Amino acid sequence: MSLIAIEGRAPALSFLLSGFAVFLIGRILVQPWSDLAIVCGIFHFSIAAFIVAFFRDPDRKTPLDPSTIIAPADGRLLCFNYIEAIGRRPTSLELEEEEFELDPISGPWSPLVEKDPLCFKNEQRWRNHDPEIPVPNSVIHIVTHMSPLDVHVNRAPISGRIRILEHRTGSGRKRGPFRIAKHKEAEYNERVRIVIEGDNGFFVEVTQIAGALARSISPAVHIGEHVKRGQRIGMIRLGSRVDVRIPADACKINQNNLIPNESLLLAGSSILGWVVNRDESE
Repeated sequence: MSLIAIEGRAPALSFLLSGFAVFLIGRILVQPWSDLAIVCGIFHFSIAAFIVAFFRDPDRKTPLDPSTIIAPADGRLLCFNYIEAIGRRPTSLELEEEEFELDPISGPWSPLVEKDPLCFKNEQRWRNHDPEIPVPNSVIHIVTHMSPLDVHVNRAPISGRIRILEHRTGSGRKRGPFRIAKHKEAEYNERVRIVIEGDNGFFVEVTQIAGALARSISPAVHIGEHVKRGQRIGMIRLGSRVDVRIPADACKINQNNLIPNESLLLAGSSILGWVVNRDESE
């Protein structure tokens, strides 16, 4: 059971104890210092309450059905698309030989597609496609916008093993950029890419993305670790957005929970879809 994320426990306890200490000191002081001590105590308690609310980490009831794919983040569904890979990040050799295309927003890209795009071994360049027109290696892209009032803890959408944990920033930057999370270009903000190899053999990519206010991403997993559906995998302070990419042939989506700009998702409990055998999806 966890009511507050571990990152918030120490500061919340510190302000709570300091508030009690100031109140006790105020009892032995004379006017007007005693009134000032009470005001300071209330101020400390208010900060402690804010920290508890900000770092709250309520337990969630994860669906028992092992085939469910669940939401990794609290927030409103921003978009839901079918996408296909049209490129990838260039290798060091391709960069040296300048065999890449330079996008002013997202940086360098190789026009070559990964041999197996559905393994998400490298960050890839995507474009939308019509779901009514079958394309090889189609991927479902789900974006959840997290407001500052949402729970900031993120959870694993499937059970599996962490294969990739990658921190990326804008081209040539040590930090950032920090664009508004709702903008399409925010996809290439400072981000942490987590790839999970599911117990059923398919891969899911979860990307924690920083925003204009949210500038601190804290992963809570490591490469090689096995996670369960609904397990905490990290948090983004002050909200922002989380992107999920799922192979289309491995998932039957939950249309009721995927209504852009309307659906409110809860990390660890809202169902995005169900795992299917790839033969069944054809």
